[in-house]
Amino acid sequence: MSVCGIAIACILIQGANCYVPVSRSTFTNPFVQRTTNNNRSKSSLSKSILTAANLSQQEDDTTVDVQPMLFNGPTLPLELEPVAGATLSELGLDICIAPSTIAPSQLGLYIRVAENTESVTLPEMTLLCGYSREGTFESSPKNSGDKTVGFIIPSSQTAVFYERQLMSVMDALEYAAVTNGNGSCGLFGHEMYQQQQQDSGDDYDVDIVVQDDTDIERYYVPEMVNRVLSEEEVKAEDAFSIQNFGQYSNDLAFDVNDPPTNENDYASRSAQNNILQLVWRMEYKPDEGGGINCLVPSWPVTVLSQDVMFVNTEEFMEVGDTLWVEILGSTESALAATADL
Repeated sequence: MSVCGIAIACILIQGANCYVPVSRSTFTNPFVQRTTNNNRSKSSLSKSILTAANLSQQEDDTTVDVQPMLFNGPTLPLELEPVAGATLSELGLDICIAPSTIAPSQLGLYIRVAENTESVTLPEMTLLCGYSREGTFESSPKNSGDKTVGFIIPSSQTAVFYERQLMSVMDALEYAAVTNGNGSCGLFGHEMYQQQQQDSGDDYDVDIVVQDDTDIERYYVPEMVNRVLSEEEVKAEDAFSIQNFGQYSNDLAFDVNDPPTNENDYASRSAQNNILQLVWRMEYKPDEGGGINCLVPSWPVTVLSQDVMFVNTEEFMEVGDTLWVEILGSTESALAATADL
């Protein structure tokens, strides 16, 4: 069985000019709203300051009139120091890895407003950091650590990064089909079906369905977080990279002593506590014989899941990600997994 579901050429190609790439920039966003305070001083991060210029983000020319969430996460205790950190100067934020406040004996991901800035407001889908540049794909999430994430695309409008641009997976498939010449492109681990829209003539919807094949290696296992770092590695300036920070985020909606009871309970807790989500970076894989051209996942990155306003100028606060859902593909599966905790 092919692990790459075919995308029909007639839905993807309607002429050479059917796709116009979005504009892009290097880790900048035109909707960053920042209030500065040049009189405030702050000590710099005690560990290495790393560059964030390795990643890029889409610019958008549309706005949504939505009140941003005021971020208020668990505060990093003063007696605990960051293990590594970076200043995202374009976003007006400091980001760091430090011992987690909610996951004993584990690290967590923290954010605060950068020096000389009183507040920062960022829109949903703002790119913060990579999740894990180094990792391997496995066929099962079992026994692979609680930071493993599944490549599961629920709809044609799911956001992905392709050619360093943020777009829907359907736009990515169209773009790949056009730019790579033969007019069709499939999606790894998924099947796609055309459905003609009612009273729409030649217009079609495309349904994306996860392939039911347990041998497909769709679960991404980050490399660093699943092994114990030596003292020398922790102290080394190059032990951590902005491309790998996201794997240290924890799901703040889950408490092993008081897990959510149902999907609505989890959704409510997650909306209040988690502000991060993952987006997959995609690559084009040409037909190498016996298969089809295909978009395949390379590695995930961490973005904001909603519009957020940051005002924590002095203290680092821990940020959360919907990791249980990322691992298993649905809230229902994630909740069922807690039965064994």
